[in-house]
Amino acid sequence: MNLAEYLQTPGKSATALATEIGCAVSTITRAANGETLPSRKMMNRIYEATGRRVHPRSYLETIP
Repeated sequence: MNLAEYLQTPGKSATALATEIGCAVSTITRAANGETLPSRKMMNRIYEATGRRVHPRSYLETIP
């Protein structure tokens, strides 16, 4: 599952995830839209906060 798919899950939002991991909402939305690649640290924080559903390897799918 990638970040965009995770955020489409009922009850999940970029705002809630950003609050949980302590970053800006724009950081989450840009990563979900493939506009930016999160740092390794941010990938790991997202991985843990999503219950290990959004694996860091999923970001490789967004690289052209």
